[in-house]
Amino acid sequence: MNNREFGQSGIKLSPITFGSMRLDPNRIELEAAVELLTYLYDSGVNTFHSSHEYETDSFFCQVMQQFRARHPGSEIVHIAKIGAPHFDEDKFNSAKLVTLIENRLQQLDTEQIDLVQWLVRHQPNDDQHRLPILAECQAELGETWAQLQKQGKVGALASFPYSVPFAEAVLQFPTCSGLVTYLNLLELEMTPFLEQMEHAGQGYVAIRPLGGGLITTKTLVQKNENTTNDADKLEAMLTALEIPVADLTKFAVQFPLLHPAVASVMVSVTSINHAAEIIAAVDGIKSDRTAFNNILKQAEYAPI
Repeated sequence: MNNREFGQSGIKLSPITFGSMRLDPNRIELEAAVELLTYLYDSGVNTFHSSHEYETDSFFCQVMQQFRARHPGSEIVHIAKIGAPHFDEDKFNSAKLVTLIENRLQQLDTEQIDLVQWLVRHQPNDDQHRLPILAECQAELGETWAQLQKQGKVGALASFPYSVPFAEAVLQFPTCSGLVTYLNLLELEMTPFLEQMEHAGQGYVAIRPLGGGLITTKTLVQKNENTTNDADKLEAMLTALEIPVADLTKFAVQFPLLHPAVASVMVSVTSINHAAEIIAAVDGIKSDRTAFNNILKQAEYAPI
């Protein structure tokens, strides 16, 4: 599994990023979780996403601590989700961002967060409020980030934009190295940015390649009133592209990685069998702009 550079940041990610949100101690025991991370790492997955906001985060940090103890010298790439400002705040505070990053470093027992997935939040969480905050904080964010980089605490800054207008604005920031956000066969809102991001040297990590569990063979087999439209669209795409229904999961995981701007897809797995399936799906996958655009074309004409 060949790692890919996140834009031109110099940071290389494994094509699969392990998403820790569903690593629930109520579903998997500590020893099994350590074995899962070991299997992932030995299979070439060295990029891990986490957030202090997840209810499962303390367990993930414990698993990571055990993994490191058993595998000293392992080279882990950390992506951390950090919101500043948060929902109960109405402006950016550089001291708050620094504190959140320093806390994350301590919690993960690492010297650097390689990629920070930065969020601007507000209550209500709409662009009417978030876009002015973004515009006002550009200079302060740039200065703070430069200091954090100089101290070796962070690598690159990326954004989870929530909306297309926010993505358009934040990608103009010199501090912003790309996006960490949704990209799958049913959520294509950010695809218009991919070409300009590639040319600007910015990277993309695709979250939720399986659409939160909607893009699976099960969706096609067990249609209901909540999934019929999605299933019809997926079936139309598979038919047009001559892809067997049984290959839907493989196809969905591969799709984001076909674009040169996409460095990694983030997947939450809780078993070695599921991990093996995902790893096999992306093994040897290479960028193919023509194939990516062809899929987009079929998505455009698929029924909604």
